[in-house]
Amino acid sequence: SATADGVTLDAKRKGGGASLTLVADDGAHRHGDTATYRPDIDGLRAVAVLGVLTYHLGLNGGGFVGVDIFFVISGFLITQILLGELASGRPGKAILTRFYMRRIRRIVPALLAVCALSCVAAVLWLFPADLREFGLSLQSVAIFVANFHFQRKTGYFDGTADEKPLLHTWSLAVEEQYYLLFPLALWMIWRWRGPAMAFAVCLIVAIGSLAYAEIKVRSMPDVAFFSTPARIWELLAGALLAMDRPRLALTRTLREALAAAGALLVVWSYTQYSPATPFPGFGAVIPVLGAVLLIATGANGKTVVSRFLATPVLVGIGLISYSVYLWHWPLIVFTKYRFGPLLEQHTALISAGLFAASLLLGYLSWRFVEQPFRRPSPRQRRAHIAHIFAYQASIMVIMVLAGVGLSRLDKYFGRWPESVLAFISTRAHTSTSQKPNCRHAGPGDFKQIQICGSATRTGDTPSQILLWGDSHAAMLKNAVEQLARKDQSILMAISAGCPPVLDIELGGRGRSVKCQHRNSIVIDYLKKARPRISTVLLVARWPYYSEGTRMPFETGQGVNIGNGEVKDAHRVLQEQLAATLRTLLLYVDDVVVMAPFPEFDRPVALGIARARAWGHPLPDKQSRSAVSVRQKSSLEALENAVAINPRRIKLVSPLAYFCDRVACDYADADGRALFADTNHLSTLGSSRISPLLDKLLATNGVSVSKRAE
Repeated sequence: SATADGVTLDAKRKGGGASLTLVADDGAHRHGDTATYRPDIDGLRAVAVLGVLTYHLGLNGGGFVGVDIFFVISGFLITQILLGELASGRPGKAILTRFYMRRIRRIVPALLAVCALSCVAAVLWLFPADLREFGLSLQSVAIFVANFHFQRKTGYFDGTADEKPLLHTWSLAVEEQYYLLFPLALWMIWRWRGPAMAFAVCLIVAIGSLAYAEIKVRSMPDVAFFSTPARIWELLAGALLAMDRPRLALTRTLREALAAAGALLVVWSYTQYSPATPFPGFGAVIPVLGAVLLIATGANGKTVVSRFLATPVLVGIGLISYSVYLWHWPLIVFTKYRFGPLLEQHTALISAGLFAASLLLGYLSWRFVEQPFRRPSPRQRRAHIAHIFAYQASIMVIMVLAGVGLSRLDKYFGRWPESVLAFISTRAHTSTSQKPNCRHAGPGDFKQIQICGSATRTGDTPSQILLWGDSHAAMLKNAVEQLARKDQSILMAISAGCPPVLDIELGGRGRSVKCQHRNSIVIDYLKKARPRISTVLLVARWPYYSEGTRMPFETGQGVNIGNGEVKDAHRVLQEQLAATLRTLLLYVDDVVVMAPFPEFDRPVALGIARARAWGHPLPDKQSRSAVSVRQKSSLEALENAVAINPRRIKLVSPLAYFCDRVACDYADADGRALFADTNHLSTLGSSRISPLLDKLLATNGVSVSKRAE
């Protein structure tokens, strides 16, 4: 009999990063009357792995779609194994036991090795908050729920993908959750009503999963990305192909045409997709269909494409792809974390080195870790089933305990000097968590709006001020609350990544629906608020929306406001903001718009901490001219929008509190960070503009000059 490998790969596109997991399932496989080994599928695995690897290294924009290709491959090959087992007439218990034993032998050894060495690197290099997060993620990896963990950890302040060494294991969790249910369900339906019913049920579930993915990607993109129900249809696409393969009768010409079409679909996805592409959902149909066509056309005879995929180099990379994947992401993360600023001087050379190192580590892991367990000795084959499962349970317990320990090691700060810890803690002060004296404004959707400050009910005082905006509003939250007078009621409506602009279109990942919904809630609340809200303070990262880009070395995706040409974004921002201001003036007395804060090329607090800990160069000051260039289009949009009613709408700027005529400070005279990252104020930074905020609160914004610079 031949050896079949079922494989999974996935990508996480957060903060400009991606993550992938490959899982191969080996076993004796015979489908029908023919025993086959498909070198072209190994080649397809290599294409997917290389796509994701080069994507992580910044060499392509759409290589993350390898996730979908490998879900299809995994669904196809593992379903073939299960079909062979079902055709053998073995009892269901024996089928399931053999299946899960193979999974344990295949998955656990290499995964354990990667996690073990990652733990060593984490203890040596990660700062306390990141070490705590690593420990929590290790616990989730141990019990195959990493997708749920990282789904909760994709908020704006939860760290970038480059700081999460185990992020890539989320897709392994998705696949394992799927395979906890699929073999049992397939066996039950097969025994109950036969293969036709099994095919029909899988088809119905796949259609439902695709519909769910499309709905979620528009409203809750992070849930869609990490959710097992949103990914099931990709695995079932391969499973359906395996079930229907005997009925595929294609002529040579048609086979060649479909193979070429499949290759074009994959290549098109790699070259045309980007992190802004709504994904998964209908966006994943193209790479999934491409993979299905390539697998289907290579089954009954060689095509030009299948011969290319079966070349020795691609087959060799495909064979080691599981280990290549497992090692490449932690390697990239720890290298960037420890040596990041030093690597920017030799980007091409470093990328080539990381590429080669990933392949080398993948081969060594495949040769000395995977293979011994993949081909067990006679004694290992005779091991009692209970021993195998006990081994798996023991590994899970050890990993959980290690995760618990690492998540608490951050309390022991002896290895980090106080000069480093001061800047590490600065990064943690960007939290937007609620304070004990804040409460929800009302039931239902109004829970998004919080009431803070000394007043406990909105009706207690006629002075009600609403802070409305994205994460830049969140960084002012504590300062505004602390400066509020006793007779003021402070309301806060904060949604990270959502500018306080009505009916705004934000291209990519379904953000538009979320932001439009949350912003409409604010207006609904203002309509009903009694007494009337006196002042609304609008705060946002305006240059990000106007320019559509982040800072040069800032991780994360850009944004396409209005879903049109990027060059038109400032015009769209001006028009939509002006419309929003007109609406606000119907329900409030005055509006204050906070002009942009300065932004920096590199994360400030982390940069200072690295300089203190490892001798990295300190971040550069941002020149006033560079800040002006960055803010030019957004300031024009704000000034023109405010001009619709200068008596009731004021524009204030915080630049004078950070910049002189030459440059903008990122730290105070004692070297303490004013910014937590490239653009968010630290606690110290927000306190620096307390005089401006205090004046706003003292006058409810009415007496503030148009430009407080």
